[in-house]
Amino acid sequence: MTLIRTSLLNAIAVGIRLLSMLVLNKILALEIGPSGYGLVGQLQNAITSITAIASAGVGTGVTKYTAEYNSQTATLREIWVTASFLGFIFSLLVATLLIIFRNELSLKLFKTDEYADILIWVAVCLVLYVFNTLLLSIINGLKEIGLFVAANIANSLVALIVTGILARLYELEGALIALAINQSIAFIATIFLIRKKIWFRYDNFVGRPSSATILRLSQYSLMAVATSVLGPLSMIVVRDMLISNAGLSSAGYWEAMTRISNMYLMLITTPLSVYYLPRLSEITDKMELRSELTRGLTLLVPLTITIALIIYFLRDFIIALLFSDTFMPMKDLFFWQLIGDVVRVTAWLFSFYLISKALTKQFLIVEVFVTLTFILLSHQLIHYHDVLGVTMAYAANNLIYLSILVFVVRLSFKRL
Repeated sequence: MTLIRTSLLNAIAVGIRLLSMLVLNKILALEIGPSGYGLVGQLQNAITSITAIASAGVGTGVTKYTAEYNSQTATLREIWVTASFLGFIFSLLVATLLIIFRNELSLKLFKTDEYADILIWVAVCLVLYVFNTLLLSIINGLKEIGLFVAANIANSLVALIVTGILARLYELEGALIALAINQSIAFIATIFLIRKKIWFRYDNFVGRPSSATILRLSQYSLMAVATSVLGPLSMIVVRDMLISNAGLSSAGYWEAMTRISNMYLMLITTPLSVYYLPRLSEITDKMELRSELTRGLTLLVPLTITIALIIYFLRDFIIALLFSDTFMPMKDLFFWQLIGDVVRVTAWLFSFYLISKALTKQFLIVEVFVTLTFILLSHQLIHYHDVLGVTMAYAANNLIYLSILVFVVRLSFKRL
């Protein structure tokens, strides 16, 4: 499976997801407006962090070791049983804490306890959310790209239908409930798609966990949790700064800008996760590793630059198409945001190298550092430039991120 072929196959899923998001963005823009977008962003980032902790962050490790031990049935079962055990225990623990502290969390996220019950929905659905992620990680590791594409298409359609209906009926509260339950419903779709697979058997997921496998998965758990918790947490903090200093609508403009970035970067990041993690994990030769990284840079970076330029020159049309005229003030955010996107894609390529080689300490130090620098840069620039300052901080921070990663990867290559 080559990078180009993987990219083309995933383009199908990404295309359908993009169409779903186009429709969904329009519905949300009309039903909840810029202010509602800010609160939706808060919950979305919170769910990302919560589910990463609830799954014990084992998804990346499951993908790596499933690819590495693809032909060793007993080892695969040990990995999957252990990951299932960790996901079940951690999801129950996190769900309990969510229910107990829902009022306090609601006040922190939404500045009101009015939406505390939304966190109960998250808690109840959490275990299904976690197991859907686990199954997708296994499919990815087995390199069943067609099945992976189908599962992602199903997830996109579920999100569109559920969020569209609930937002239409119950506006902001409906949109928040949909975010809480989408992936749990998607779990049912994933089960339907894999029901006839030979590997999808009860005894492959239930049994005694292996302490040795827990230790191996923990290397990737720390990295996955760092990525899935620190990034969203920094966005929650920065969005809170925006709400306090520039108002809820400004937070909504930034959230809308972030959604545009997420939509087109899916075309880039999906091949990275589907192709590069398994591919870099299996390569041991130094020259082959260098060649694979170079191939990724020459393909993905020019593609990102091209798409970013098109988006920049069509920004007025894109805002009108995806959102509404009330979102037009966000057009000033495009320049720095798109520069930051291009730099970030370049950085991600090197970041995946650290993950694939289990360079846990280096990865965690870099992630913690750039999270703190983003918050600090945002704090300073919001003071002078309001919401524009966040996109300036995003671009500057990604340049710092890339510089550090290149340095760390060069050091790693010297030790091979």
